[in-house]
Amino acid sequence: MDLLRVSDRLPRCSRCRGDLTGSDKESQEVSMLALHLLQSALVHVNTLLIQDIL
Repeated sequence: MDLLRVSDRLPRCSRCRGDLTGSDKESQEVSMLALHLLQSALVHVNTLLIQDIL
């Protein structure tokens, strides 16, 4: 069975460069804060799962 990485299963976009979209700096800042909040939530969930295993 051939297991693929998650990034190999995601749709590809030839124009995607990792830039934040938004017409103004405030929109980009809100996007960055939302991504940071999501990252923090995922770290917290991962910590809880690891604690449950141990």
